[in-house]
Amino acid sequence: MICSKCSAEMPEISVYCPACGHPVNEASDPPRANDGTDKLLAAFAYVAVVPAIAFLLVPAIRIRSFVRFHAWQALMFVAASCVLAMIVRLLFLVFSVLPFGGFLFAWLLVGVGGIAVVIMWAALLAKAALGDRYELPFLGPWATRLSQ
Repeated sequence: MICSKCSAEMPEISVYCPACGHPVNEASDPPRANDGTDKLLAAFAYVAVVPAIAFLLVPAIRIRSFVRFHAWQALMFVAASCVLAMIVRLLFLVFSVLPFGGFLFAWLLVGVGGIAVVIMWAALLAKAALGDRYELPFLGPWATRLSQ
């Protein structure tokens, strides 16, 4: 378990953090952000990779679990988008060789994949700005585990 105030490692049975003395309360971590700063920082994590990495490295921001979760999810979304782009490029190569519409289908696949990534990015940005802790189906549980 990690202290929500100082990010120190502590045993699972702790009532108080051994490093800073902060009381440990599992119910104190709400699924929504209460602070406007948390919402802004979480949304800003989706804008680019650099802010998301910075939010995980700066101790004053790293202690905010809502921002930490969205920073991890933003980094995983970027990695998944890069993997999707490589897969689409390979499929483009395969389909563009096929006669009778293969080239057209390949461009359609590129367009649909690109639009899907942009729509998902906008949805994640909006959910973070509204203060919702929305988890992506495959990446969300990993982000939750890493943000603990």
